[in-house]
Amino acid sequence: LAPPDKVGENRAEASLQRARALNPMVEVSAETKAVDDLPDSYFSTFDIVCATGLKQEQLERINNICRDNNKKFLCGDVWGMYGYMFADLVDHEYSEEIVQHKAVKRGPDDNEKSARETVTITVKRRAIYVPLQNALSADWSKP
Repeated sequence: LAPPDKVGENRAEASLQRARALNPMVEVSAETKAVDDLPDSYFSTFDIVCATGLKQEQLERINNICRDNNKKFLCGDVWGMYGYMFADLVDHEYSEEIVQHKAVKRGPDDNEKSARETVTITVKRRAIYVPLQNALSADWSKP
């Protein structure tokens, strides 16, 4: 998101204009203060908190604050060709459109061929997320 002429500047500030352009209906801001200097109450003012370039302890702190305030939390980082992304959407409800194909008769006679009609239904779904600390403490050696 950061344009080439912003190389060397703070990544959050350099990316801000293009991040805002992705969805003008969303208010996007960048914080340049040290995360350890920000009070817990600071994070509770947002709907979603996105964190990059932080230490694990800092990410866990922010994630716990977000969960305590029922706020969504995203974090990630990139090192060359490697990177990660973590999402804690707490208790997330969403809608999913499912396409179904139903057989319908073309006429009143049972001998007539039936046609297939496409019907789209909307189903409400729910996903429960775990905190970052739980994800990092999972034993990945067990299936």
